[in-house]
Amino acid sequence: MSHLNFQEPAFEVPLRLRSFYGRNVEQMQRLLEGKDENGKVVDIPRTPITVKQLLYERVSGKYEHDRTLLRDNYVNAADVIVVDPEGSGETIIGLYTDPAVKELVHSLCSINQLVAGSLPVSTDQYQEIKKQAFVFAPNVANELRRDPYSQQEFREEFWNYVAEGDTDLVRANLSLVQEVNGGSMKDRMGLYLSSNSGLRLVCVGSVGGISDADGYRGLGLSDGPLVGVAAEPLARENLESKVGKGVVWALSAGTAFEYKGTIYAPVQGVTLKKR
Repeated sequence: MSHLNFQEPAFEVPLRLRSFYGRNVEQMQRLLEGKDENGKVVDIPRTPITVKQLLYERVSGKYEHDRTLLRDNYVNAADVIVVDPEGSGETIIGLYTDPAVKELVHSLCSINQLVAGSLPVSTDQYQEIKKQAFVFAPNVANELRRDPYSQQEFREEFWNYVAEGDTDLVRANLSLVQEVNGGSMKDRMGLYLSSNSGLRLVCVGSVGGISDADGYRGLGLSDGPLVGVAAEPLARENLESKVGKGVVWALSAGTAFEYKGTIYAPVQGVTLKKR
């Protein structure tokens, strides 16, 4: 797998979505800071895409090209799976919106941090995340380790949790999977859990790969991209700096405007065909 080439905007501004391929633990700082490995600014600061954002982009993203791209590839998201450091087998799911989770995700920077592919967490850190997390008791977690398509009720609760309560979004994602593969929640959108203690990112499989959630992939693997999301206000500011506030206003309002000597006008009810 290589970088995902998201749709270019109409003007030369940073893409709203950008992929970062390589070892996740080493790519995270590039995503967050917009700098290359030498510290040179080459992009804008971003946040890693969450599972909810990813599912939304697959189902309802603005650009068909990007929707297809994200449906056809697996993506490492910013939400996390954490296995109890005390060795009980209990496993918790933390959302990136939780400050305790965000702090740990933002700390990723070097493969030297990892133990058996996971970011070590202390018992105190684990208990802090657990306050807001979705919890798999040891017996449920171990059954999922044995069979990722077992425990359907708990899997459905997991998907609803990482979609931040948007059950319609989960159903829409399942519908995409069914269009390609058939089946039902009984044998689709499984959940793979690691036995190694510590933190890993939730990887969401492609639609064609039945959209499994995977907490088994180590953070040190060059396997599957991170996707960085530019904040909308920041993207707008960059667009304004390139083309001016008048053009941005006209784009938002759907009115005609002039840019570099060319008149652009909105068109409705007309299909443009390639010759």
